[in-house]
Amino acid sequence: MHVRPIQFGSLEYAAYCDLRHRFLREPLGLRLTPHDVEGEETQHLYGLFTEEPGNVTHLIGGLIGKADDDATPRADTVRLRQVVVSPDWRSQGAGRQLLLQSEQLLVKEGFRRFALYAREDAVGFYLRNGYQPTGKRAELIGLEHELLEKYAEG
Repeated sequence: MHVRPIQFGSLEYAAYCDLRHRFLREPLGLRLTPHDVEGEETQHLYGLFTEEPGNVTHLIGGLIGKADDDATPRADTVRLRQVVVSPDWRSQGAGRQLLLQSEQLLVKEGFRRFALYAREDAVGFYLRNGYQPTGKRAELIGLEHELLEKYAEG
């Protein structure tokens, strides 16, 4: 498994949007709309790929890094959002690979602090991967989320 940037508007981006729609939105009775992807052309888009014989790759997950916003007002902060891994690859280290490899790529872009709003059922995953609670909570898309943060090593 490897993580690499994906291009906004590409076929890989469309596959990532499909994952988001099927596994983050549909279970809540929501749809991924054009409004939901507004501004993503300026954000850091990463895909998690498997490689099969013959150099055939398949997108199995992805996330977005959005530079500093009102929830994390620091120039060296990136907010991770829309983190998704296909259910077929969960509990096999895929989510961890997506997260850690994306963090490494974002450090190369100059980010030192990572922040994200995690759904309650995902908080434990992020805590196991070095994130710390900030004490802030928010209701997003009808679900309770907790703001977590992590600082890059070094």
